[in-house]
Amino acid sequence: MEHKPKIGTKLLERLAELARVDLDKDKKKMLRDFKAIVDYFEELSRLDTKDVKPLIGGNLLENVFGEDVYDKNRQLPRNGAVEAFPDEQDGHLLIPPVL
Repeated sequence: MEHKPKIGTKLLERLAELARVDLDKDKKKMLRDFKAIVDYFEELSRLDTKDVKPLIGGNLLENVFGEDVYDKNRQLPRNGAVEAFPDEQDGHLLIPPVL
């Protein structure tokens, strides 16, 4: 038989601490909702899924991006591109730090 932890205020507070969730609001409602979620997962675990193929990902769509194509006629001249950019130094484009 499986060991099932008792769902109570102590467990809820511990999970909230681990998830860094503030429980200052209605603990009784949170506990009731948490129990309902766990009960639903227990109900799902009782379903017979032996003939169900596992689903990897959310859908069967495939990547439809096209190949990158270099077109020298669409390239900006180096001087024009650098001059059009807001900030440059020694021929290089300056961007704000990202980290």
